[in-house]
Amino acid sequence: MAGRRLAVRARSERDSRSDVFVYAPGPGAWLKQITVNAAPGTFTTYAGAWQGGLDLFAANLNGDARADLLAYEPASGAWFKALNTTTAGFDYVAGKSVWMPRMRLMFEDPR
Repeated sequence: MAGRRLAVRARSERDSRSDVFVYAPGPGAWLKQITVNAAPGTFTTYAGAWQGGLDLFAANLNGDARADLLAYEPASGAWFKALNTTTAGFDYVAGKSVWMPRMRLMFEDPR
């Protein structure tokens, strides 16, 4: 995956181990690496692709204790939620409106 990479360490499964999500904004490729129970330090890797140039934010968007992603496309203001409900991928919820282009988004963890 070429380009500037973004990485998020978060829980994507309902366990106490951290998993890893990596996104390359240039080509839009992503990797989701889930910690394997039987072998500490090893991962099962899943791959996919979204459009390039997204700003991503990790947050628990649906209250299930897994890290979900909010994706924002700054040039157009379009956004979607990538809900982490399956091990291999995501369930998607499209934004109901378009936000102002080129906004600077910030999230605060309420814990």
